[in-house]
Amino acid sequence: MDGSREQPVMTSGLDLEDKYSYLCLIATQSDEIMEEGRLRTNPEALRRRFCSERPLRIAIETGTHSPWVSRVLEECDHEGIKAAVAGELPGTEWQRCAVHFQRNVLSHVPASSMSEVAEDLSAIFKVRREKTAEVLVKEFVSL
Repeated sequence: MDGSREQPVMTSGLDLEDKYSYLCLIATQSDEIMEEGRLRTNPEALRRRFCSERPLRIAIETGTHSPWVSRVLEECDHEGIKAAVAGELPGTEWQRCAVHFQRNVLSHVPASSMSEVAEDLSAIFKVRREKTAEVLVKEFVSL
């Protein structure tokens, strides 16, 4: 966010799903939840909801929809998670919620293998050493 823009008075979380996305608006100063709801996951619905809003800082989950959603929100003059993550973690484009990542992966796994795959994914996320995690990821992907 550059110095010429006003600081957002609200922060929004946007949990993206295929048909509907879930919204939570939080007052930046008080951390009070100001609004919770859902809206259709399409460009028109996002523009209707966000283009008339004062600038917001919007954290969106990373996934299939996040690139186009990020572009729509930037068109509406809002600061997206990309900017927030880049400020805290230079060189990082996206920060992905582990829970949503696991949910997305498991949606492509046959029911008969789901508990085993979920256990393997959890083990990867629990590891403290990066090199150990990398070995586990390579092994997981090769299965």
